Amino acid sequence: MNFLPTTRFLFLFILLGSLTTQPIVTEASDIVFGKINKVKLYFDRAEVYRELKVRLSGNKTSITVGPFPDKLIANSLRISSKDNSHVGNFQLERVFESTFTSEPIKKQNELVKNIQNILNTLKDDLSVYDDQINFIEGIHQSESRGTSKNNQGSDFWNSVLTFKASKGKTTRELRRKLNIQIRNEQERLKNEKEKLKEMMAGSKKGHYISSLDIHSSNTNETSLGVIYQIRNAGWHPAYQLHANNKNIALSYFAEIDQNTGEDWQNISLELSTGQPARRTQPPKLRPWVVDFPKPIFNAPQRKLRSAPMQSMAMEGAADMMMEAKVVESGTSYTFQIPDRQTISAGTRKFRALITKKTLDSELTYTATPKLSKKVFLRAKLKNTTEFQWLPGQSGIYLDGSFVGNHWMKDTSPGEELKLGLGTDDSIRVERKLVKKDDGGEGFFGQKERARYIFEITLENFKKQSVKLKLKDQLPLPYHEDIETNINRIEPKPDKTDKQNFLTWNLTLAPAEKKTIVLDFQVEYPKGKAITGL
Repeated sequence: MNFLPTTRFLFLFILLGSLTTQPIVTEASDIVFGKINKVKLYFDRAEVYRELKVRLSGNKTSITVGPFPDKLIANSLRISSKDNSHVGNFQLERVFESTFTSEPIKKQNELVKNIQNILNTLKDDLSVYDDQINFIEGIHQSESRGTSKNNQGSDFWNSVLTFKASKGKTTRELRRKLNIQIRNEQERLKNEKEKLKEMMAGSKKGHYISSLDIHSSNTNETSLGVIYQIRNAGWHPAYQLHANNKNIALSYFAEIDQNTGEDWQNISLELSTGQPARRTQPPKLRPWVVDFPKPIFNAPQRKLRSAPMQSMAMEGAADMMMEAKVVESGTSYTFQIPDRQTISAGTRKFRALITKKTLDSELTYTATPKLSKKVFLRAKLKNTTEFQWLPGQSGIYLDGSFVGNHWMKDTSPGEELKLGLGTDDSIRVERKLVKKDDGGEGFFGQKERARYIFEITLENFKKQSVKLKLKDQLPLPYHEDIETNINRIEPKPDKTDKQNFLTWNLTLAPAEKKTIVLDFQVEYPKGKAITGL
């Protein structure tokens, strides 16, 4: 009997089957999910956009879409057709499994197993090297025991010693390298196990699937858009500021955490400043009741309020607490990241660059020698970008050196911002008390007087001139019988406010030294003690 035609047919059938690279959904038993094309990130969630292809069967086509991760926000699921096909009612079902169904968790678990296998193989190799070293070390002893019988010559023993030296050295070197590999793999295994633990901690052994009907008279292929929101993902702003004497280079990042249970491969990424979880309606004003205090003996009667009054009071309290946590931020912004991104599940602190801009800045030094011997550098700059600078942590670098962190404030385009850039040891300031005279008599001997003379010395060790704002103060009397009288302030301050704060706007040339003199006295009624001096 000739089986050749049957064999050829079977081979052709297998070959044609292998050419199908992306299945088209045609039956209700098929489960399809498609590909993630875009992700829109909010501060507390992600909105995922997928696209899948379906082969229509005419009139009604039933399909099952999924699986969706267990962190899906169920009421956010939307499915729509790209053509005139009508998507009918769909049903969302929760499915529980005995094992984790998340593909990223499965991949991470497989990675941990592979590293463990590599580590076991390396340990086996190490055991072989240990046996070789033990054998080499035992050659001399075994040959020595046989000397009385065989009476080996000097050439033999020289060859034994040469073999032990060369082979022993090579084996020990290989063993040292193997130990380094083992330590590296052990550290890698530890890190990947921690990552797996974090991924599993936020996941459950379950998923969602959705069954739906598509009504259409066509029998061609159509595309469906699947949009849903998912938890365990979000972003917050982060900045880097590199300052010099002329400008500040600002790098504006989105720092992203992603543990949704699905990988985002080569996606278009959008960042939204909207907050879907916050209230959408303005709060309602309640009556501002003014009344006389209730007598004490009436206090127990409050327990006799009717249930509606009690629930009304509780509702008001809850509304007030909720209002205290709401921050009105105005219209939201959406930032579109120009490059496509890949962010795997379990990723933390992934940084996507929003914008990078060099900004002109005005640098000013500030000294308050009464409180600190340090001179602080501040920068004033304007947001000339089209992006809203949202509140976030910023790392600050001055002339390439890290100087500290700064919390960026919410800054709109066109708005000015002041930044602290740390201290500068090349400008020195010192405040000394050169004279103190307590207990002296004031005019006509009816008042007592306390006199103080301070000297403030500033010195510039930089190679360029600097602008410096110097701040100090005079005592502020809180009683009409107490007076602060100025004997001499040289040079005069540029500003003195109602709280007796003094401000000098100075310019220090390279290697220049300036001295400020404060000479004042406080007078108060004789025989009385005062506080604050």
